[in-house]
Formats: sequence, C-alpha cells, structure tokens
Amino acid sequence: MKSYFGATFFEPVNARVGFPCFDEPTFKARFLIHITKPSDYVAISNMNVVKETQYGHNHTTVHFAKTPIMSTYLVEMFVGKYDFREGKYKKFNGEVIPVRMYSPPEKLNNTEFAVQEMLKILKSFANYTGFDYMLPKLGEYVNYNLNLFNLTRVLQII
Repeated sequence: MKSYFGATFFEPVNARVGFPCFDEPTFKARFLIHITKPSDYVAISNMNVVKETQYGHNHTTVHFAKTPIMSTYLVEMFVGKYDFREGKYKKFNGEVIPVRMYSPPEKLNNTEFAVQEMLKILKSFANYTGFDYMLPKLGEYVNYNLNLFNLTRVLQII
C-alpha cells in the first residue's frame, strides 16, 4: 500500500523557503511549532508534544514545546503514517526521557536494535563528557533533536 509523508530538510540555507527568516547559521532564534495534520498521521518536530487539539472532524493540531535557541536550518517537521518504538533514557539527575525510532508500521519490528544502540550511545557520550543530554526527548527521524535516517540503511545493519 502506498503511503505519503512530508518532511523538512532546511540545511544548509533553505529555511527561508519554509518560513520568513534570516537564514544563516550565525542567526539564531527559538521556535514554537504547531502542525495540523490528518488525525491518523503522526507529527514530529524538534521538541516534545505539549498538547493536541482536534481541528474539524478528522484533523489534529499538534503543539510542540518551544525550542532552545538554534539556527533556522535545524528546524525539523515530519508528518506521516508512522509508528514508533520507544526506549527510556535515565539522565544523571534521575529524569527519564523518551528515545524513539519512527518507522512505517510494517518495519517497526526491525527498530529494536536501533533504539537499544541509541540508548547505549547517549550513556557513553554522557559518561565520556560528563554532560548529559540536555533536551526533553530524542526521536530518530538528522538534526537538532530529530534525526532523519535512510530507513533501508538503518534497518539493513540489524
């Protein structure tokens, strides 16, 4: 069955195509993202979801938390009929954050390895640097807190 998705990729200087901005890496801002989508689709962005509101009979608006200061090209948005596998990462301070790998539903069984490796990598970096992951979530879909991978390549190594 054919399925469609929409994703942004603004690197290096294409954010100006998506929204009015000074699209150079030295200019930084905070972003408040809202995505209206069909109710049976998932919406993903750089930050965690703070609320969802129904819009009409079959649409939902997803409201995301405000981003930290970042370059415009790092803004990411994704909408598609995807599902996710989730792991939990425990920070030094005891806070637990979700670590998710999104994929088409028929490929979801192949994502366990990727999630487990992400958890190991986060812990290794934190132990090595002495700094913990600073954001409230990590979702694999590549950019600031949201990583887009070639599905075939990620699942091929499993």
